[in-house]
Amino acid sequence: MTFYFLDILLYGVPFLFLFFQQKQKLEIESFKQNAETLGFKKIEFKKLAQQTGQLIVLLLIVNFALAFVFSLLNLNDLDKVVQTINQIKETSPMLLVYLLTIRVIGEEIFFRGFLVPRSGILFSTIFFALGHIGFGSITEVVGAFILGGILAYWFQKYQNLYVNISAHLFYNFFLISLLNGV
Repeated sequence: MTFYFLDILLYGVPFLFLFFQQKQKLEIESFKQNAETLGFKKIEFKKLAQQTGQLIVLLLIVNFALAFVFSLLNLNDLDKVVQTINQIKETSPMLLVYLLTIRVIGEEIFFRGFLVPRSGILFSTIFFALGHIGFGSITEVVGAFILGGILAYWFQKYQNLYVNISAHLFYNFFLISLLNGV
């Protein structure tokens, strides 16, 4: 149940904040305006694919560099993450799909679309990393901090959540497949 409560916050807080800040009426147009303010802006498919591809490559390069550094420092505790993911997969495969899709979209709306413009890259990135403490893995938290910083920078640079969401979805699916030997 706490999974869904967190998602309500990730989705609800940004839209409600903008709604009350701008003293809007409950209309479709105000929802569209708030969505655009959060970064849901039209983008050509070619541009979306290009920027998403670049971001995915950057995230993967940094991820593999982090894995190398953690390996050198003997700090790799990703087995805790793998164990948690496998437990979720065995108990409720649909929950895993939910977390890899709906939760990712909520994270991007809240941490990038909402927090980055209001509190900056560092603050939003710290909160994003803290959101990954539940795995009990220092590697996960540090990785989330660094990769979350890249996602925040990318959003600040391009002001478009579609790119971030696409890259974040691909990145998570790719890494879970890699960690689980799929």
